Amino acid sequence: LSQMYEAAWAKDPDNEASPPCLFFALLRQEDFARAQQVATKLFSKHKKQKLLHWVVVAMLLQSRASGDPKVLGLASMMLTKAPINFEGLGQGEQVQFNRSRISLLLLHLDTLRMQGKVPEALELLEKCKEVIKLPTDVVEMKTRLLVQAGKHTEAVAEAKARTLKSPSDWGVAKDYIRLAFECPVPEAALRRKAPTPSGEVDIVDHAARLRLAGGALPSIPTLDDVEKNATEDEVFNAKLVFRHLLAQADTDGDSKASPAGVGRVARLARLELRRLAFCAAEAALAQAAGAAAVAGGEGLAWTAAVGGEDVAAYVADVKEFLLRFSSKPHCFFDLKPFVSLLSGADAESVLEALKGASHGDARKAAEASKTEARLQRALRKGAGGSMEEVKRLLSTPTVPAEGDDGAGDPALPPEEFLLLAVVELVDADRAAGAMGGREHLMDALALAELGVSRYPQAFHFNVLLVLINSALGLPSAMLKWYYTLEIKNIQFESLSYLAFDALCLAGCHEQIREVGRSIHGFHEDMDKDGEEAVSMAFNSCLQRAPEYLESLQLVSRSLLWGRAVVEESFCEIGQAPTWEALLEGLSRQSTLVAALKARGDDYWLQRNQDRCLLNGLNPLPLCTPLGTDAYSSQAWRRNGGPLPTASLQAARTDAACSACAIWPQPLGEAPSAASSRQEPSAVEQMLVRGREYSPAQLTLSGAMLSLLSAVVRPEGANAEQVAEALTSARGAAQRAGVRTEVAAATDVASWGRASALRLALLACEAAGETLRCIAGQECWERVEERLAAIAGEVPAVVARILNKDRADGAPSATAFAFGCRAGTEMLWTLLHSCLTVVLPVALWLCTSLPKVGGKKGKEGSEALHASRVSLRNVLAAVQTALADLQPELVSAQKAAAPSDVGSGLIAEAFPNGGAVAAHRAEVAKAAAEAHRRHLEKLQEAVACRAALIKSRGTFKP
Repeated sequence: LSQMYEAAWAKDPDNEASPPCLFFALLRQEDFARAQQVATKLFSKHKKQKLLHWVVVAMLLQSRASGDPKVLGLASMMLTKAPINFEGLGQGEQVQFNRSRISLLLLHLDTLRMQGKVPEALELLEKCKEVIKLPTDVVEMKTRLLVQAGKHTEAVAEAKARTLKSPSDWGVAKDYIRLAFECPVPEAALRRKAPTPSGEVDIVDHAARLRLAGGALPSIPTLDDVEKNATEDEVFNAKLVFRHLLAQADTDGDSKASPAGVGRVARLARLELRRLAFCAAEAALAQAAGAAAVAGGEGLAWTAAVGGEDVAAYVADVKEFLLRFSSKPHCFFDLKPFVSLLSGADAESVLEALKGASHGDARKAAEASKTEARLQRALRKGAGGSMEEVKRLLSTPTVPAEGDDGAGDPALPPEEFLLLAVVELVDADRAAGAMGGREHLMDALALAELGVSRYPQAFHFNVLLVLINSALGLPSAMLKWYYTLEIKNIQFESLSYLAFDALCLAGCHEQIREVGRSIHGFHEDMDKDGEEAVSMAFNSCLQRAPEYLESLQLVSRSLLWGRAVVEESFCEIGQAPTWEALLEGLSRQSTLVAALKARGDDYWLQRNQDRCLLNGLNPLPLCTPLGTDAYSSQAWRRNGGPLPTASLQAARTDAACSACAIWPQPLGEAPSAASSRQEPSAVEQMLVRGREYSPAQLTLSGAMLSLLSAVVRPEGANAEQVAEALTSARGAAQRAGVRTEVAAATDVASWGRASALRLALLACEAAGETLRCIAGQECWERVEERLAAIAGEVPAVVARILNKDRADGAPSATAFAFGCRAGTEMLWTLLHSCLTVVLPVALWLCTSLPKVGGKKGKEGSEALHASRVSLRNVLAAVQTALADLQPELVSAQKAAAPSDVGSGLIAEAFPNGGAVAAHRAEVAKAAAEAHRRHLEKLQEAVACRAALIKSRGTFKP
């Protein structure tokens, strides 16, 4: 795109439209040096102040990307031509809001900050603070600058003042506590001996910093008492501040009047102070004794770095918060990062304390019971799936909310209990195994549909219906519920994986292409709208330019978009009934595929996919104090990897003010992942099913598509492009864990995508070796080896798909039965990920392998003849496999899924709910029909492959 604009500008130098477009295109390509040159030329020609700002912003972006300090000096010099207007400042008069003035001030501040000239930046901020209308913005920017300058004590003073002005703001309080812990530890801090496997180590007793040496903490009724009892330890001083706020809130009754009041924040601050003290203690222990000394699991070694009384006080604080706020919806989510540290008896004692609590008011008791149910799930032990727990949850009566007349279905439990019952049933299905009628999953399906009807605003039910239908192998039913989510705009990037992962595993050409087109459409719209957003930023709010550019860059690196391109290409090839249609399908996507192949694995990002959307329904991980940071978005920003299914806390924003000036904060070392309390729940496993599709697999698939395009061209194969694509494919296969050895034995019992890609890669290698043999650079034995490996493995895979494990070798009746997803998924993997590549290569070889002259046994032609025989065996094996699959798919379509399984639970949980039982039966009937339609689509896919083979006629070796 930049080349096009550059050519247009060169052709018409007076055209004023092309240069800005070129500038923005270069910024999108992250070619900031050339963008600076373009902006400089524009400024030299037009002498507009706006263009000077463009030059400076391009320089700042260049410095951020390269770390070159020389560019910052040039930016500072250029800004001398755009001084800030100080007129009217410092005179006590009202200063009118001026967006351009604010943008210019932020540009000056950012330049000084990046140069490390913090005193000058602080002086400028103080002089121009009247320009910035929100006082909190001034405090935040001043605090950031003080931290950068290493003046932590002054930064803490600013944060403390801000906390006292906004005592009910939990985000402000967290920043104050964090800054207090970043201050140097006083030399007088107590120390303790911590036991390790190799002996005791001497470390700072960070938990003791929250205690008053020699006695109990005094009451702090006034701010004067805070100052009077202050010490040189800012952590202890922060404890005093929040102790004062807590006393004030309890005296005024604030904590009872407002669920988000001062009392809540002060109690959370008390917990956060202890948690960060534990983090500091864990870090000190790891540094003194080695990181191996701090391990996850029951009996976490980090407790050796703190006293037992400190852990007991922490547990007591958790209980106190829980008992006070358990009737508030925010209680569970507030406590997540704190209860994730509790193991064994501590976790059980917290649950027992909540069970024994008395709330008096019926509505408060009902809300508290929801918090208890969530905590029970969050702190559970084992794999879950207790039917007794399901019955308990379903039997919980609904207490009408204040002002609610009780309309709706009174037989259903409250929303939270119904959601927890559904996910517990999904766990029960996993425990029972994936064979049979899947009664627990069918019960979950029926209850989730009832939840959608009763609680239409609770989107969790819709998400669960998407996941459950995916687990049952019902793509059409899954898509129906996926579309009820009504995702829009950026949600296409973060949530499309819900449908796309399931379709790529279960199969259906039209539906994969349909969802793929919606993903393409979003990215095309994002590309067009993104250019407008960048243009707007450079014309009205310069400080947002880095933010917009980063967002566009992250979206353009979406692994989901790359997968959509590849999967749509595979579908076009797979649906081709003739050789001509196959050639047309390959040519249609060749440009995009070539662009994918040119990008390395590091280019692609999975972090855009939101896999935490059922966060409140999943068990919490058991963490070390430092491990909790691994479950925040700040950790995911470090490596661009996939998001986990659990989130414990929000991350700090990089925005330094309400005008969204992005001042990146140091991330520090990546925290180690915490150990899990138990295996992930069944719903979590559903959410991450597509996460195994790695960037390396995308590169491998793109390379194989490029090879196909280079091989089956009407004008003849391009040997150079084939060799290049083959080299790329082999490297990607190794990175993706796909075995590349020809003779590698494959366990068909665990045959999956990696095995399918291996056969596809062998076919590509056979094509490459054939071209080398024709050119006299290789021997035919290598071609024969690869074709023989494919011919031998395909029948074994089909036998596994059909469950031919009986003595007579006949297919099992459960091969494609309702609920037995393994057979349909393995079949789709064979058709889509394997034969989509193998068949075009095999059919191309039919006309490209030289014929053996004279008699078959002619000397020197044995290997070539063996290659042609192996090619015939490949075609015969595939034809036989497709012929075996067709009648089994037809037979499975006629077999009806049972409609009465699981009715026992419904009858027991809803003894008077005849409508519920009737709905359960309707759900089973609809699921059976969706299963039949899916088998019909798979039958059509098998027929397409069979038609393609027949279209090329008979091959004779």
